[in-house]
Amino acid sequence: MFGKQPKDSQPSDLPELPDVRRTNLELSELEDIELMDKPEVVQPEVVTIIEKLSGILSPYFIVIVGLFLYQDNFAIGGVLILIGLLTLFKISRKDITEFVANLRNMLNSGK
Repeated sequence: MFGKQPKDSQPSDLPELPDVRRTNLELSELEDIELMDKPEVVQPEVVTIIEKLSGILSPYFIVIVGLFLYQDNFAIGGVLILIGLLTLFKISRKDITEFVANLRNMLNSGK
């Protein structure tokens, strides 16, 4: 009743699909055409303003949540505070690596 029927008893009403394979060159040409045909997305002014506000307020929110969690979980709270402060002061990974390299050079030059 619920078992599979043998394959011989199923009619094959579906037509066979042609083998459509594209080369890398054809695919890259299609991607270039698709990229050229797409119009530029214009964001409404409200969306732009909200993006700017969220960029300003999110580091403060991260620091506040970190301060709240600091008492219960020192590690997570400390990490959130650190991330929030780095974001507030706009310190990037590049700035941190340059600082560490300068610190190493300063400590090695004293020898």
